[in-house]
Amino acid sequence: MIVGATSWQIPGTYWENVRLIGGHADFVELLVYTWDEETERLLDREWRLMESVCPLSIHLPTDSLAHIEAALDYFRHKSVYRLTMHPILPLEETLSLYYRYRSIFPERLLLENLENDYLDRILAECDTGSLLLTFDIGHFLLLSRDVPAFFEQWRSHIREIHFHGIVNHKDHALPDPGAIRTFKNWMKQFDPNGAWPVCVELFNWEDTAAVLKELKDDR
Repeated sequence: MIVGATSWQIPGTYWENVRLIGGHADFVELLVYTWDEETERLLDREWRLMESVCPLSIHLPTDSLAHIEAALDYFRHKSVYRLTMHPILPLEETLSLYYRYRSIFPERLLLENLENDYLDRILAECDTGSLLLTFDIGHFLLLSRDVPAFFEQWRSHIREIHFHGIVNHKDHALPDPGAIRTFKNWMKQFDPNGAWPVCVELFNWEDTAAVLKELKDDR
């Protein structure tokens, strides 16, 4: 199993988090939730340091399609492991943007399921032949959805997994031992060769490090 973590673990810059995580994970997901000059300057300063530690996956901006496009234009000149994109309204414009950049990032630009029906609507209404997915299991469980059924239907489209727990109807919580065992069993069943990178989407380093160790010890 290829395991990674998000860049929000301790207060600090991307590099300060990557430096902390690097010895414990196979990749780091940089959370780039908006796009502005400050973000671009920070990435310019820190990129070479970060990529010397481990592969870098990108969580693209979530606040506007214009910011997603600006970030994609920036990262097309970088070596990136995966790029995860949230579907946002209007969905037809999300899809148009996705397909325009799909060929620039072959096998790496992915749409993610959220705590809403946006991805369901896309999967129901469009030609999904070349659509690739980040499957966020925590979001799916938050909606009381059937995880194995989604794996069965869409496994050929999945290229990354996001894993976190649900506690008191809130996501991105520390998964309990039972949830971790269930997750491991799903991965053995649906990804027996360990091809899908798994990002542990927790935002507390002590919790993240514990889950990373648990998942890595099983491979």
